[in-house]
Amino acid sequence: MIREAVFLGLKILKMKRILFIALLVGIEITCLAQNEDWLPGFIIKNQGDTISGLIENKGSRSCSQYCNFKKTETDEPRQFLPSDIQGYRYKDGKFFVSKNISDSKSSKNSKLSRLVFLEYLIHGKINMYHYLSNDDHYYVEKNGDLLELKSTDITSENFGNVTILGERKDYIPLLSYLMQDANIDSTDIQETELDAKSLIKIAEEYHNKVCTNEKCIVYEKKIKPMHVAFSLQMGLTSNKFDITDYTVTDYSTSGLIGCRAEFQNAFVWVRNISFSVDANLQYFSNYNLKGGNSYSEIYYGGPDIQYNNTNYHLSDYYVSDGGTVNKLKADASALKVNLKTWALVIPVTVNYTFSKKKLKPYIGAGLSNMFILSSNDKFVYTVSEYYYGRSLPLYSIGFNGRAGCKYPLKDDKAIYLEFNFQYMESMLDRPQFNLYTKLFSLDVGYTF
Repeated sequence: MIREAVFLGLKILKMKRILFIALLVGIEITCLAQNEDWLPGFIIKNQGDTISGLIENKGSRSCSQYCNFKKTETDEPRQFLPSDIQGYRYKDGKFFVSKNISDSKSSKNSKLSRLVFLEYLIHGKINMYHYLSNDDHYYVEKNGDLLELKSTDITSENFGNVTILGERKDYIPLLSYLMQDANIDSTDIQETELDAKSLIKIAEEYHNKVCTNEKCIVYEKKIKPMHVAFSLQMGLTSNKFDITDYTVTDYSTSGLIGCRAEFQNAFVWVRNISFSVDANLQYFSNYNLKGGNSYSEIYYGGPDIQYNNTNYHLSDYYVSDGGTVNKLKADASALKVNLKTWALVIPVTVNYTFSKKKLKPYIGAGLSNMFILSSNDKFVYTVSEYYYGRSLPLYSIGFNGRAGCKYPLKDDKAIYLEFNFQYMESMLDRPQFNLYTKLFSLDVGYTF
């Protein structure tokens, strides 16, 4: 019972280690994606003229405070404050304009204001803006007057404990007053929520009611829908096995063939991240075996390996049931075997693409899974057969890393070349009988 608990604990620790490594790499890729991105756009100078170039892609809070801009990729970036320019916009994306807003820290008797960049949501007969500080703020503008749309929590206090009972939508009467010159159903205004999507909708409805000869402009960022790209791939591989703690192999070359489904635009907050699922059919063939321990643990005294109906031993000794150490000849060391093994390897990987230009280098990391589909029945690892009924464990799990480069073609097609590393291990209840796999591959693929 104690032995089983120890093995279960080791199994859980190994699984946690694999998941922890994959999580760390995933976090690093996400941080890299958020910190390394310049998008095409333009700034509007105070004189009214525009300058095109590249704008740093930042979080919404930073976008309200400053704009980092450079004309070309090789130029040093320059930081613009709301007092320096009228505004800036990402190409076909978000638009920020310089506006004075009331300072929330000012008292009722002294109306202090400060200059910030507001995100322009919609431009028409009524304009809507968004500003993010510690939380979200929304503003409406009509005839040059900028007013904040607010809501207030309805609370109850009992012996120092504050309970939120509901929300008072203070902005609803303000919207009703500003839109009274349009024939808008009052229910539409009453149902308006204090968020970008809902405010854009009601402002667009108002504009279409009072202005029929001019369309309003929605500046909300257009989010591309998720796209699944399918690929076929093949590669040259090199791998080695640790078949239990007592047998290791040398590296052997082989090949793989498979397919990939890559989910692009899956993470709307970072455009350069995708995740992919591969299904590769891998063949393992010729290896040289080496013994890994000075004692055999075949307690019944039989051979360690049977290959082509011949018995082989990994060590010079074995321990019988009575504890007697018996002399043998270690004739399995340097044994050449053909495993004739087919495996299905399924890596699930998060990828980051460094460039949106013609040549697109990328890196990735994630979890790998391996299923042994078939193996040479003339190769028998007796200790594994004794405990588990098979020489090679059915399932292994681990982590993977990749680096590659993609070259886009016409009609969303592409070719790619990449280098992969995968480490996998089975999770048996007797860790000394686990299968450990190190797999390197150089793959070429075609996306269609």
